[in-house]
Amino acid sequence: MLDDGSAAVRCAAVRHPALPARSLVRALRDDDLRQQAVLNPALPESVMHWMIDTALTEQAATATRIDGDTACRSPTG
Repeated sequence: MLDDGSAAVRCAAVRHPALPARSLVRALRDDDLRQQAVLNPALPESVMHWMIDTALTEQAATATRIDGDTACRSPTG
């Protein structure tokens, strides 16, 4: 169902809690399905932790690139 021609069918399938974990993880790698896949209540806890860790790491890297070492300085110096 994840390969169905209808976007509505793919989105419904990826949100269904009976979707096998392997298919769910595959959907997380798909740009078109990712936002729906994270809504699946059967998302494995280990995958949730990985997603949070990845987001935090990317956020920190982005902040460092944008602000250099000034990200945590106080306004006075």
